[in-house]
Amino acid sequence: MKRINVLLLIILAAAIGLFGCYMLWVHNNLDTVRPEISFSGGMLEVSVEDPEEKLLQGVKAMDARDGDVTDSVLVESVYGINDQNIATVTYAAFDRAGNVAKTQRQVRYPDYRSPRFELKGSLTFAFGSGFDLLDYIGADDVLDGDIRRRVHATLVSDTKSIEAEGVHQVELQVTNSLGDTVVMTLPVEVYDPEWYTADVTLSEYMIYLKQGQRFDPDSYLEEFIVRGNPIDLTRGVPEDVFVEITNTVRMDTPGVYEVKYVLSQNSNLTTYSGIAKLFVVVE
Repeated sequence: MKRINVLLLIILAAAIGLFGCYMLWVHNNLDTVRPEISFSGGMLEVSVEDPEEKLLQGVKAMDARDGDVTDSVLVESVYGINDQNIATVTYAAFDRAGNVAKTQRQVRYPDYRSPRFELKGSLTFAFGSGFDLLDYIGADDVLDGDIRRRVHATLVSDTKSIEAEGVHQVELQVTNSLGDTVVMTLPVEVYDPEWYTADVTLSEYMIYLKQGQRFDPDSYLEEFIVRGNPIDLTRGVPEDVFVEITNTVRMDTPGVYEVKYVLSQNSNLTTYSGIAKLFVVVE
């Protein structure tokens, strides 16, 4: 019995010794050191049209055991752009042991601009037409492209329904992948269908112009549709069509302005009228 106990103690001691040797080997050979990421040159400038690979310019990653691991570097995120068009880029680098290093640097987009709203039609609707406002609103971003799915519209008027007759103020909001949020409030007009029995189409329903740039409201008239018959307005307005344009645009002052077009024509002792609106953003 004593011999068996001694043998068990010898086996246990050997096992402990082997385990200790193994842990010592693991400690001496396990790679737990992350790579180091560095940048060369000054602040990087990147065009909004450049591929993401351009953000890797001047980036280098070195690992104490694996050496140069620059090929493992990737762009994890680009976020937060300021008034100087400078965004923060987060990079990640990996070594063979799976250690991950992360760091950030600032990158400037000299040709960046904030997202812009787009209108697919006039924000004027006949009462009872059952419109969906978001069908008429889009948004475009220089980095993300079409971001209309990110547009939110909120009724800020006192009225309970946007489909009620009257003029309703609607707040539009959209945010791109950089976290740049644009907010704009526009009026949506719902009119008595007996007021306007014809249709007016414009070539654009929202435009962005630089401060001081020339603006010609007549140039956006496209068609006047009376009883299903379109009248081309791109080459001028016929003598039998009366045009009333209410233009509030001030090209010397940044802001959002409304241009209201009301066209009418007399036919067989009946007057047919139509309405459309153009919004001008002066930057």
